[in-house]
Amino acid sequence: MAVVLALLTAVVYGSADFLGGKATRHVTAIGVTLVGQFFGIAVLGIATFMADTPVPPAGDWAWSALAGVLGSSGLVVFYKAMSSGHMTVAAPTAAVMGAVVPIIAGLLMGERPSAATLIAMPVAVAAIALISDILGPGHHRAPARTVALAVLGGALFGFVFVALHQTTSDSGVWPVFIMRMTSSPYLAVLFFVTRSSVKGVRAHIASTVGSGLLDSIANWLYVLAVREGLLSVVSVIVSLYPGTTMMLAVGVNHERVHRSQVFGVALAAVAVCVIALN
Repeated sequence: MAVVLALLTAVVYGSADFLGGKATRHVTAIGVTLVGQFFGIAVLGIATFMADTPVPPAGDWAWSALAGVLGSSGLVVFYKAMSSGHMTVAAPTAAVMGAVVPIIAGLLMGERPSAATLIAMPVAVAAIALISDILGPGHHRAPARTVALAVLGGALFGFVFVALHQTTSDSGVWPVFIMRMTSSPYLAVLFFVTRSSVKGVRAHIASTVGSGLLDSIANWLYVLAVREGLLSVVSVIVSLYPGTTMMLAVGVNHERVHRSQVFGVALAAVAVCVIALN
């Protein structure tokens, strides 16, 4: 069940990134993220109170709030790396780091996946890099600062997975709701400090709102997945989300894919099959 939920999380995360990418072509990245998250927090709030789950302990609030700050900070840093023009370096670097950090954390916390799964995990990480087009013809040497920002952004995303993993299993939707209650005002402050704008968001409201809603749903699905399985295993499957983004870009935007990306998808499928059977 954990593998199925993790795969579903990857699909929803990738769909959110696709819609967010469409919106940020016309609206500032922080503007898109802020507006999207405000809609996301509304839906999560309704879901939380309809579920009638008891208010979680202080520890869950702390871990969830930390996840909100880390995730928002990661987005800002990641967008900064992407804005350098070296997207084919920044995207796969961040995606790989987002997988590696929770893998290491899980192993350090005492998780012991099967031998076959341990072999499949680095294969999946390699697949993430290939799907993100690290070998594409547009790839070129990036400045050290861009690489450092991508590493930091990806690591922060990975720590979000670790933080949400620490919440209690009976906390329901609360962790993701608390996460959004923290990240939304934090992003609002960043929005005003950086003097960003939401100009053009009305014309692209569907993509903006869709990205925020799907991102919130993906976070909730991740929490469900990691409650069913190991952090180190679930996180590496979830980190395959660039595959969904790539397939949507091909199917909807008719973008071209390279052979290395197709090979990455095949490699990812093999890795997931091995993990699922072990």
